[in-house]
Amino acid sequence: RNAAWYADTNLSANVALQDGALAARINGRSNGSEVSAEFDLPNLFDITAETRLDLTAKLANSQAGTLLGQMGLDSLPFDGDSDATLSLDLHQDGSQPARTAMVYATDRTRISAKGTAALSAEGFGEGRFEVALKSEDLEPTLLTAGIGLPQFGLGLPADMSATLAVAPQTVRFEDIRGQVGGNGVGGTVTVDRTAATA
Repeated sequence: RNAAWYADTNLSANVALQDGALAARINGRSNGSEVSAEFDLPNLFDITAETRLDLTAKLANSQAGTLLGQMGLDSLPFDGDSDATLSLDLHQDGSQPARTAMVYATDRTRISAKGTAALSAEGFGEGRFEVALKSEDLEPTLLTAGIGLPQFGLGLPADMSATLAVAPQTVRFEDIRGQVGGNGVGGTVTVDRTAATA
């Protein structure tokens, strides 16, 4: 349903196969987003070796709404934040969960997550992450993502952190702490992944 956000995509890849390893370098543009990525599988053709994977990727777009749409959100055509970037670093050694770091940043807002995630077909994406949010004004990001709040337009500075646990049945934000709009916040939020959506 978000395919339209990838219009006018033009990517090129430089792929190398050597000594049982595969490496790819990808560059180009997608709907105004600058795309760059590096992908390495050093043991791809060694069936006796443990799996190793290294991936780094970055998208950058002057329009934050476009990048949010490419991230899978229901982005609205709102002139919100600018100079948006999304970066991902992922490293896996053997059968252990992959070490993962992701950062979304604009001229006013920065959201980061760092932890481990499962890459196997069973339990893909499950893991535990330390997440942080810091924003001079979170309102433009929320509105672009389709979330409106009372008294919109007054500004909403935020500085928060939490632990994110992704499990088969739930997504749980634990040990939430920080401030939103000058008010202290804390607690736990659990989302039921099996609940039907309207």
